Amino acid sequence: MSNRVNEPMRISFSAFNRIAEQKAAELRAQGKPVPKPGRYVLSEARRLSEDQLSQRLRGLGMELDRQRLGSLIETHCSAEEIAKEFLDQWRPHRGQDELEGDWCWFALTVLWERWFPEVPNFERADDAMQQGYEQKDEAARSDVWLRVWADLLKLREKAHCRSLAEFADRFGGTQSIFNWIQDLEMALGNAGISHPRYHEARVRVCEEFLREFEPADELLTQNLRRALAESVYALGDKARGDALYGEWLAEDPRWGWGWIGWADLYYFARGSDNKDLARAEAILKQGLAIEQVRDPEDILERLASLYEDQGRQEEAAEIQRRRASVSNSVTRAGTSLRLTTTMNFGAEGLPVEDLPKLPSQMKSRHEGVLRQATPPKAKVGRNDPCPCGSGKKFKRCCGR
Repeated sequence: MSNRVNEPMRISFSAFNRIAEQKAAELRAQGKPVPKPGRYVLSEARRLSEDQLSQRLRGLGMELDRQRLGSLIETHCSAEEIAKEFLDQWRPHRGQDELEGDWCWFALTVLWERWFPEVPNFERADDAMQQGYEQKDEAARSDVWLRVWADLLKLREKAHCRSLAEFADRFGGTQSIFNWIQDLEMALGNAGISHPRYHEARVRVCEEFLREFEPADELLTQNLRRALAESVYALGDKARGDALYGEWLAEDPRWGWGWIGWADLYYFARGSDNKDLARAEAILKQGLAIEQVRDPEDILERLASLYEDQGRQEEAAEIQRRRASVSNSVTRAGTSLRLTTTMNFGAEGLPVEDLPKLPSQMKSRHEGVLRQATPPKAKVGRNDPCPCGSGKKFKRCCGR
């Protein structure tokens, strides 16, 4: 399990600039005065000519022409990386404001846009990610983001970076890549309901991610595996969907949401009318039979829903009676963690025959919770693992 959430995320110049410009725009929209900024903003640089931008750089002591910039972008992934190398050595001369140094990044960003628009960089990827979020239509959003994904793959290769955590830190954009990649696959899945070509794109993106980046983040890897199999099945290749889950669950048979995802192919049959409820039921029961399977209550919940949809109310009620409702919370006191578990066995309690299974099930859940335990933070991303330890995304758990 990646410990990325324990480390502060680097924020790029691009993200800082976006925050400043958005705040100014909000004040204008409210009819409020915009205070004189403490630093410059990128939109000012975009109003200048190439000669004016070059003059700004010369004022900082940096001589730059198209050939020199072309050489620099061969080995750098962003204008910020070039600017930082220069600014590490730069000192303002007498009478020069230190904030003038910001013009190094501004000018480099705009000149890269104008002179080499075909060469991607982190600034362009950051802008396009946000443009995608502004799209209301899932297909339009997917089109924008697929171009971003193509750019990121080129930048990953340039950076010689297989670690997603390292690559995300180098990017440092407005949106975490960990979150964005899941938003991308969900947008493609939604668009694929009406346009199958987006399921094809989703398969390609998931395969590329799983191939190009090291599997360091367990939850993200599992989510993309489920997305891959879902779109494979939606495109009509049931045999490959089965083969994928067979391979993944042979590797980790205790992956509870893997059993659920496999069953869901037949339960919901997204993108087709090819439901097979008997097959879905058999897969869920196969998962429940695995000793110390993770998230057994979620498997039981899915099985109960399947029974209800078939009108098998007595069997659904029996599942609900047996299903333990378990919630975990972790609090931190100094260097210590306190784990609190709450169990609700319903009005009829826990069947005696299930009691011997409880310790091993709880041990498995506690190990998972403690692996994901993180220090308190101001805001949990909607696609981050929920701090309660459920293993679900925050927006699908406590963030609902």
